[in-house]
Amino acid sequence: MNLKSKIILAVIGLSAIFGYIQQATSHSQVAGLQTTAPTATPTPTNTPTPTVTPTLTPTPTPLYHPQPTQQTYQQTQPATTNGSIPAGATAHCADGTYSFSLNHRGTCSHHGGVVQWY
Repeated sequence: MNLKSKIILAVIGLSAIFGYIQQATSHSQVAGLQTTAPTATPTPTNTPTPTVTPTLTPTPTPLYHPQPTQQTYQQTQPATTNGSIPAGATAHCADGTYSFSLNHRGTCSHHGGVVQWY
């Protein structure tokens, strides 16, 4: 017998041995009964149920716009022809007009500034 034949026989023999070992580990004979190896049973797990979240609809907030309680803008009046100061004037502007502004800030700002306060 040559070397090639010996190798082939050795391979066949090893295949038979491994096949027998594999069969012996998956099945066993107990008192004449054939049983199979136990398999793992999957354990059920709790799957969380989704929680429904309500969709909130925003309610509009009413906007409050208070009306001014006093005059906040500047009124001017042209100079009088007789040189008298108009009733209620609070300042004399550089361009000759009179202002009836209720506060000093911005008085005569578009009329060259205040020349005299009353």
